[in-house]
Amino acid sequence: MADTCGVTYPVFGRQAQAACVKSLASLRAANPGLEAIVVGDTPMRKYGVQRLHWPRDIPVFNSTKPKRYQFLSGAVKPRLYGMSPFDRTLYLDADTIVHGDLTPGFAMLDEVDLLVAPHGPGHTLDFYRGKGSPGRGKDELETTIREFKSGGDLYWNTGVLFWRRCPAVEAVFALWLEEWQRYGAWDEQLALMRATRRVPELRVRILSTQWNAKRPTPGMVIEHQYGKGIAWKR
Repeated sequence: MADTCGVTYPVFGRQAQAACVKSLASLRAANPGLEAIVVGDTPMRKYGVQRLHWPRDIPVFNSTKPKRYQFLSGAVKPRLYGMSPFDRTLYLDADTIVHGDLTPGFAMLDEVDLLVAPHGPGHTLDFYRGKGSPGRGKDELETTIREFKSGGDLYWNTGVLFWRRCPAVEAVFALWLEEWQRYGAWDEQLALMRATRRVPELRVRILSTQWNAKRPTPGMVIEHQYGKGIAWKR
């Protein structure tokens, strides 16, 4: 039996809902027939997509943080391995627009277990040293650089992730949550980077920037707005 493939989105709040509606339209236009589901606490039935309800006992907002950093994606994304019904999953942030064929991404999972997008062209861990952010702690960045034994590795972006269902990925997602809880920062991306180092059998590959383009470029597959216009609040 062939593996099932599909897209999983998070939708928490009305602004994320509006963004996801646009992303779903682009997904259906570029990849007709590809199934998608939503995980979250916001109704999506009238948009023709199944919603998996988020457990009420797991909070995903912290109102004590600055508005842009209230949504705790580190509490959400690591739990999606166990919630996605697909053998091969593409996770997309709600603020993405699909421009191209996603089949090659799913096909890459014949050779690897996890595909992750770069945060930006040439943006390494070292690039973010000295760039303060309420969502990215300096101590966590330095810890990640020490564990990677170099600051020259590309900084990952978890707004676009492909994975296949297998023991190595299941282990990484469990460790991802554990690593995020070490610091509890808004940025969960460094936590995933560290988690993959703890599962040596994992086969991971970095996608090209065409799969996570911050602005329109020729040949891009996925455009990602990086939270622009979304307050990540209810």
